[in-house]
Amino acid sequence: MNWLLKNSRYIFLVLTIIVALPFPSSFVGGLLWFSPYVFLITVLSSKSFVLLNLLGLGLLILIAFKRRFICQYMCPLGVVCDQASMWAIRKKKLGILKNFNKTLALFSLGFAIFGLSVFVILDPFYIFQTTFEPIRSGVNLTNAIRLIPLVGIIVINLFYPDSWCSSLCPLGGLQMLVAGFRKNISSNKTSPSIKSRRLFIASLAGLSGGILVSPIIRKRKASHHSQIKPPSSLADEEYLLTCVRCGNCVGACPTGILYQQTEVNLMAFLAPAVDFSESYCLPDCKRCGDVCPSGALTKFSLEEKKDLIMAIASVDYENCLLYKQKECNQCKQYCAYDAVSYELQPSLMNPIPVFDKEKCVGCAACKIVCPANVIYIIPHPHSIEI
Repeated sequence: MNWLLKNSRYIFLVLTIIVALPFPSSFVGGLLWFSPYVFLITVLSSKSFVLLNLLGLGLLILIAFKRRFICQYMCPLGVVCDQASMWAIRKKKLGILKNFNKTLALFSLGFAIFGLSVFVILDPFYIFQTTFEPIRSGVNLTNAIRLIPLVGIIVINLFYPDSWCSSLCPLGGLQMLVAGFRKNISSNKTSPSIKSRRLFIASLAGLSGGILVSPIIRKRKASHHSQIKPPSSLADEEYLLTCVRCGNCVGACPTGILYQQTEVNLMAFLAPAVDFSESYCLPDCKRCGDVCPSGALTKFSLEEKKDLIMAIASVDYENCLLYKQKECNQCKQYCAYDAVSYELQPSLMNPIPVFDKEKCVGCAACKIVCPANVIYIIPHPHSIEI
């Protein structure tokens, strides 16, 4: 048992690497569900709770009774930091930012209350998971950018050993806050200390920052083109604010139609969008909603998916085979939502395809099978401009 506890971080490290392997499933990116920090930020920002959040909630309760339990027994990033600290170029401690992790944790929670989950990128579980994203989606610009936090943390520990875990990590700060809060309650301590006043100021700063920044971001007008969002996405700017850019949905998608944007404005950077150039959205798939930890994509059933409109199908009729008096029924045959019908038009011998806007969800199955390549999928009017 002692051996198991002593080596638990290494065991958890192996498990997280296995999770990062390129197997699309409903537990892609499952590492994020274990973080109490991610749990609090995403629940506060999305105002929603799903079943897998119980993992984060359970660990949040555990760290109240076992100080820094995650740091000692679970954190895979802690293993990397320990190794970097062993090879440190300097042995100087980062004293100027001692206990800054507590301040950062409170500050980020204050932002989250107003729907801003930007500080999730500092969570060690998030950083470690995204480091292995190239295993699932290959080497590209997006994944190169994802390496910046890990490289930065390694460099910090090379110059200031143990500084990330002891002074900067917001998950570590949250663990200290929760354990301290429980200790104060159990000891009936009521007189505020200098440290508690400092943390109160940090909380106030986070709330104030959320109050000031949130309306500015929400009023920001999108640039010049629309992107198709995954099914069950939150509406408008709420989607971009709530999404934590973890890439879970991209890794879970079995047809590979989801990608993270880079050629867009800063507000939409790395937010998932849909590309129907090579494939379509399967009618019997709901993995993206299952793996989203932030609530940017809400969980949905296959029955509910029939009402989740992503986009609209449009036809270039002049180049349609039926318009040219040739036989074809591919779009109707492959539509799983019964959204395609054929209607006769004056001066035409063949009926042409008509799409029912009440039934069409914009899955793009018709586009992929169209032999003349004349069906286009355009963003739904309610899609966000990004």
